[in-house]
Amino acid sequence: MEDDELRVDHLRLSEDDVDGFSEPVVRLWWDKEFVGQVYWDGDEVVVQIHSDDDGEPFDLSLGPFARALVEAEQIVNPNWEDELDIVDDPSSDEDELEETTRLVSEFDSRAVHRSDGGEGYFDKSTSLEFIDRCDELRLGVTTVEGFDYQGRTLKSRPSLIAQFKPNTASSEWANIAADLNDQAREVVSRWSDRDTLVVAFVVMEPTGESFIA
Repeated sequence: MEDDELRVDHLRLSEDDVDGFSEPVVRLWWDKEFVGQVYWDGDEVVVQIHSDDDGEPFDLSLGPFARALVEAEQIVNPNWEDELDIVDDPSSDEDELEETTRLVSEFDSRAVHRSDGGEGYFDKSTSLEFIDRCDELRLGVTTVEGFDYQGRTLKSRPSLIAQFKPNTASSEWANIAADLNDQAREVVSRWSDRDTLVVAFVVMEPTGESFIA
């Protein structure tokens, strides 16, 4: 995978500078098939989806597709951080990589399953601990998605997906992260305690950048 590519489950994102566009264009691929692109048209983020080689529409799992669009929006939207109204944490520039690395390393071995692209899936109990740890590290959960994992197979649960934006009026990152995590904790706490339930996360750093856990 190239340095400017990101994989979200089977979806692959590539970032390109294209003549006529003021911001990078993100192209979406399903393995080697071109799915579409995301770009900034000067006023808003636009998603353009193409048909497959046979002229048929792509059938995409909602969860990975939604997470891919979140990642793409951060790349192409020049106002992403402004819309979140985040005040930069002066300590974040040096510490964010360390804190993110710490979170990932602490929970890496606790994933019930990891996709080929490296995305982790955690049982409910571990997921709640994961959210608590995000609180401690000043990281904010922006997306949670639930699946059933049985027989080494993931089954998407379209009703178990939630994306969060800050409800707090504060522009301080610590308060924004805490608010995001409170929302995520409330949602995951309501989900079933069945043994097959696993949860995937998208997490935001103090600068507004996100990563898949």
